[in-house]
Amino acid sequence: MNITAFIKSWLFLAKQSVRLWMAIKLCDLKQSAFNRRYFVILDANDKLISLSREDVNRMKRRRMINKEVTHTKLMEDSFYYTKLSDNNSMTKAEMLKKKKLYFQYVSLKNRK
Repeated sequence: MNITAFIKSWLFLAKQSVRLWMAIKLCDLKQSAFNRRYFVILDANDKLISLSREDVNRMKRRRMINKEVTHTKLMEDSFYYTKLSDNNSMTKAEMLKKKKLYFQYVSLKNRK
């Protein structure tokens, strides 16, 4: 791998890291304001969005999301979720695993 390709890939992942960080901070801000659990997921245009459970249910009724999506499935597939109470927040290892999963996804999308 030459140096320009390495720098390009590093800059791309740095930009995606900032986007994920901003989405996480937005979720935390919404959670502190509205006291609901929020999830960071990808929308149809591969943008990171933060949704609450009520937003997901609203999207199910509009048939924008599959009706079989459950709360636990949403927690597994999201890149981040806020805590509902003090005893069930994400662990650091789980956050790192989700971050790596997001970087793998955007790296694959960037190659196409």
